[in-house]
Amino acid sequence: MSIFANTATIGSRFARRWVIACVLLLGVFYFISGDRFPSKASSFRPSSWVGGHGTSTAPLRIAGDNLEEHDELVKTQEINCFSSTDTHQIPTSDPTLLPSLPSTIEPTDSKNLTLALVIASLAEENTAWARALISTVPNLAPIIYIVDAPSDALLIPVNKGHEAMPYLSHIIANYDTLADVTLFMHAHQYTWHNNDALGSDSAQIVQHLNPSKVLRDGYTNLRCHLDPGCPAHLHPASVTAETADINRPEELHVAQAWRELFPGTPIPEVLSQPCCAQFALSRARLRSVPLAEYVRHRDWIVNTQLEDAVAGRVWEYVWQYLWTGQWEVCPEEHVCYCDLYGVCFGGEEEYDAWLEKRKGLKVLGAQWDELRTEDEAKPGQGVMEGQRAKDIKAQRAELEAVLEAEKKVALARGKDPRLRAAEIGRAWKDGDGF
Repeated sequence: MSIFANTATIGSRFARRWVIACVLLLGVFYFISGDRFPSKASSFRPSSWVGGHGTSTAPLRIAGDNLEEHDELVKTQEINCFSSTDTHQIPTSDPTLLPSLPSTIEPTDSKNLTLALVIASLAEENTAWARALISTVPNLAPIIYIVDAPSDALLIPVNKGHEAMPYLSHIIANYDTLADVTLFMHAHQYTWHNNDALGSDSAQIVQHLNPSKVLRDGYTNLRCHLDPGCPAHLHPASVTAETADINRPEELHVAQAWRELFPGTPIPEVLSQPCCAQFALSRARLRSVPLAEYVRHRDWIVNTQLEDAVAGRVWEYVWQYLWTGQWEVCPEEHVCYCDLYGVCFGGEEEYDAWLEKRKGLKVLGAQWDELRTEDEAKPGQGVMEGQRAKDIKAQRAELEAVLEAEKKVALARGKDPRLRAAEIGRAWKDGDGF
């Protein structure tokens, strides 16, 4: 009996080892086959590049290098920036407790990357700037959702939740055929919440974007300036009616929304990222969240009792958690400008100095506006021909020239991938690219 027992034991051990070896071999084959991620660029087939409504042939207003004209366009075109449970069981925003997210570096030649530009628009808005980018940005597909006049190809369940509704709708409709990199943006070309060093211009954001940075990080906010939104913007776990900020109407509603969106996870002590719901993601990061979760989140917008604007504002400070697992994502401004857009001033001190000059130009602009108001109130008195007006005009011209010269140097520095990496403290070796 003991001989047969030993033989059975040996056979059992051999069988177990054979099964384990087969499993390991299958795992290695799966890893090297590249099937961890969806198919490559050739599979990108958005439901439609451009919506069937709102097509505009109006000429673009280009501000060029004139900062005064940039600011005027921003003033006239800005609008309000309303912007899975088992995957996000994270007790705090401690980076060591992030969910297991797939690598976002995919073996794709950066020149052949597909880019989708998803825009949330109203029928009255001019999105010609986005269409014009097709001629300057390789492999770019503008996908424009007209929320108040949707086309058959770009449908949304309901016009609610501001940009969150078309953003989620695009992901759901194209989940299996997403681009390598997807940008989610508003329709206006010039607005205060775009980047100062890029002329507050949405087109420049797209033109200067570094897709390699997006692939490395998976998720990145397109706004470099931290205020408003960072740091410690919303306090869902502790806010009360007495402590709530009137300018943050969503803050009182985030806790309940969080319970519904991410059931079983702690209410955040704080939520922060730069405003105003414009960001870029890699395909791998978008697909790290199951399709069913996106559908559930969109259903929440459809069914919530919160009003349109508040529902959108809730999502404005939830996106970063959905895709990074962190309550706060507030990168340094100079790092954002340099690594994401190639505007490298040389370091944080140099960037801060440029920003102070830019603020000085805005002060001079406000003083100029005051003089114009005074001139209108005192016709015939030559206010705009006086010495103060001449001084302000000369100071503005001088400061504009300095700012533009320093920005051109920063852009030139950013064209060198080695210098770009050195400025932000990222390891780099020959052949790494950007």
